[in-house]
Amino acid sequence: MSTYSPSLRIELITTGDQAGTWGNTTNTNLGTLIESSIAGYTSVSVTSANQAFTALNGAPDEARHMTIALTTTTSAVFNVYAPPAEKTYVIYNASSYTATLYNSTVIGNTTAAGTGVAIPAGKTVTVWSDGTNFAFQNNHLSSLTLATDLAVADGGTGASTASGARTNLGLVIGTDVPSPTGTGASGTWNINISGNAAGLSSVLAVASGGTNSTATPTAGGIAYGTGSAYAFTSAGTSGQVLTSNGSGVPTWTSAAANVSSISFGTTGLTPSTTTTGAVTVAGTLVVANGGTGATTAANARTNLGLVIGTDVPSPTGSGASGTWNISISGNAATATSATNATNATNATKLTTTNFTVEESGGKLVFKYGATTIASLDSAGVFTALSDVVGGGTP
Repeated sequence: MSTYSPSLRIELITTGDQAGTWGNTTNTNLGTLIESSIAGYTSVSVTSANQAFTALNGAPDEARHMTIALTTTTSAVFNVYAPPAEKTYVIYNASSYTATLYNSTVIGNTTAAGTGVAIPAGKTVTVWSDGTNFAFQNNHLSSLTLATDLAVADGGTGASTASGARTNLGLVIGTDVPSPTGTGASGTWNINISGNAAGLSSVLAVASGGTNSTATPTAGGIAYGTGSAYAFTSAGTSGQVLTSNGSGVPTWTSAAANVSSISFGTTGLTPSTTTTGAVTVAGTLVVANGGTGATTAANARTNLGLVIGTDVPSPTGSGASGTWNISISGNAATATSATNATNATNATKLTTTNFTVEESGGKLVFKYGATTIASLDSAGVFTALSDVVGGGTP
């Protein structure tokens, strides 16, 4: 039984087969199939968005031809699929739409096995396949000679001279672009400069994003404005500080190493002798500035008018007795107010606005104004000026 070659599908006769007819098969192989694969041409009409070339074993088909012209009735871009076998093709896309050529995964289907090549409308290309992916035959030319100039529309200049190329590309010097000398070297040109402007022949104004200066930055220097341009100070030396000179050039000056004088006004504080770093403060803060004007508690109380036993009562010892003008208000258990009392806890008389309670003649006497209204003796006998009401509302 015959078999078929994997790439061109040529019939391979089994030894001893086709006695008397093998010549016909051989003629078909050599004169039709192999010839079409080397020099054959066919035109394929594509009627759908995805279409496979016909591919037959031992018989003429589309896929075996060396050169294939593509036309289409789809009115849109389309894809064509060759068998998954190694092959070189010359493809002419005679249609008005881009055609993309793929290897199929199986002969006759429209599933792409790998990458394809897109063939622009009206273009002819040579492509090759490894059985899975298609690629253009040539991607490198060591030299190229064209019978006619490559048009601008095709990525060329449409000219064979530099001046002709500039004209075709709209780059006439002095007309379309400035000229460094001669005609077109002067005039008004709307030029936007971005990126590296290292080649400028004059300084770039501040308003245009430049410095309006040719000053070179100094290592360790500080940039400053002159009012019309940028400039840089000198580097200065270690430990110096930059001092403003108003609108003039700032200068480096040496920082003062010591602090020799600090004024604290009338606070009573004074600085110590000249020192570096932190300043030690001597003296005491006067009362007028929120201090005590003293360095001991006793002197502080004196300066603040809080001498115990003189300005305020003492709990014991000197100043624990005597006459103190004490005003008691609020809840004092048995009294709401006691004035001019000697030792308030041992007061002999309790006086309110209208009533007085005091001890007199061995009795506790109750008065309303100057009238005695009741008394309580040591035996517990309570005597009232009027009737005593028990159990009533006070």
